[in-house]
Order: sequence, then structure tokens, then C-alpha cells
Amino acid sequence: NLFSLYKCISLVLPDPPFHLAVSIIFIFISFILILFIMSIDDRTLCVDYHAWISQQQADLHELRSAINPSFPDDQTLVGLITKSLSHYHDYIVKRAEGAKADAPALFAPKWNSTFENAHLWLGGCRPTQYFRLLYAICGHEVESRLQEHLEGLRIGALGELSCEQLTRVSEFQCRTVAEEDRLTKKMVRLQEEVSDQPMALVASEKVDISESDLDSLIDRHARSLGHVMVEADMLRFNALKELVEQILTPRQAVDFLIAAKQLHSRIHEWGMRRDHQRGR
Repeated sequence: NLFSLYKCISLVLPDPPFHLAVSIIFIFISFILILFIMSIDDRTLCVDYHAWISQQQADLHELRSAINPSFPDDQTLVGLITKSLSHYHDYIVKRAEGAKADAPALFAPKWNSTFENAHLWLGGCRPTQYFRLLYAICGHEVESRLQEHLEGLRIGALGELSCEQLTRVSEFQCRTVAEEDRLTKKMVRLQEEVSDQPMALVASEKVDISESDLDSLIDRHARSLGHVMVEADMLRFNALKELVEQILTPRQAVDFLIAAKQLHSRIHEWGMRRDHQRGR
């Protein structure tokens, strides 16, 4: 290691000024290496995110192409829905691995815009946003295609949700809200722990603690944050999966996935442009 190498060099450099110079050089190199090692996880997560964004764009292109025909084949659509969900699941598995290394970094990622980070819930969107998006699209399509509805022209889009579907969506939304609240309470408890023992006592210097013990304390808290984020990711995934596989028809599910992916992409673009305009 660096320390052993330093001792070896010191033995062959009898002059104290050389020892001082070597010490300064080694301290500088050690500092650079520490910064490099600390940045590896961030860069890995960033690469995973940008790979995910590229995959989103590829999936979006396929989904759009599939609904170009007036009456697309349901089997083809189901295959694309499954493929899109599989890519999403792969991404949250990678996030779970990243959370083990540095969970706090995923709660306000560097690769997001400040606008995006301001709206995050436990490292991502609220699962209930899926329902808000669904209702918004459904209402818009009913208004924009009112004449088609009056003429009895059905195309199986989101503007044609049946009463049974709407009931199931509403019931599912209530269950999802309950799960959101449960995880929010977990997060609140973790946030309150920062002002509780033992961190508060350490910060007020009422308790002596070594730096290694303090690091262990913070790492343990970070791991707890990671567990909550992983639960939130699974809630997001399961909510989307049930919505597009169990409630919506294949055509409706594809329409919804297109809208969700476009919304995510546009918000990221708008947020990054806003940050660039402000010199961030």
C-alpha cells in the first residue's frame, strides 16, 4: 500500500527536507485516490441512469411504432408491455445495488435537474402520480374525441375506460395511497433520528466518539435510507405493473406507457434546460 511504499522510500532518503517533500506528495496522492474511489459509485450510478434513459427512448420508439396501425395486434402489444416492464425492473435492481453503496446519493441524484429533485418522493415519483396521469389523459381524450364517441367509433384508447375499469383504478389507488403513507412515515422516523440520540449528543459534544464510530453510525443510517428507497422503488414498479397488466387493455396500457415515458423525458429536458439557463 501507499504507507509501506512511503516507509521504503524514507529509508533511502536520509535528508529531512526530502522526507517532508515525500510526505507532502504522498498526502496529496492519497487525497486524490480517496476522491477517485468515492466518485466511482457516483459515476457507475450515473452511467446506469443514462443507459436507462437510452433504453426508455428505445422502448418509447417501439411502443409508438406498434400503435400506428388502426387495429394493432394485442399479442404484439402485450409483448412490448412485458419488455418495457422488464427493463424497468432491471433498472430498479441496479438502483438497489447502488443503494447499498450510497443510498443518500439516490435521494437527490446529481444527474437530475434541480426541478426534478425538488419533486422526488423517496428517490423517485410518487406511485399515485400514475393515477393522476391516467385521469388527466382519460379526460383529455374524452374531450378531444367526443364526436367519435357520439358516432360510436371505438378505438380502445384511454378515453374509453369502462365503469368496471374506473372502479378498479379507484380501489387500487386507495391501496397505493395507504402504502405511500406507510413509507412516508418510515422516512419521517429516519429524518427525526438525526436530531435524536446518539447523533444529537455527538453533535453537541456531550459524548466522545471516534471518527470511525461516527462513520459507522452514519453508514448505518444511510443503509436504513436505502431500505426505504428500495421499498419505494418496488411500490412504484408494482403499481405500474398492476395498472398496465391487470386493469388496462393492451392498447390502453401502451398509450399509458407512452404518455408516462414522454412525461418523464420532457420534465428531465425542461429541468436541465432551466438549470443551464441559470448557470448550474
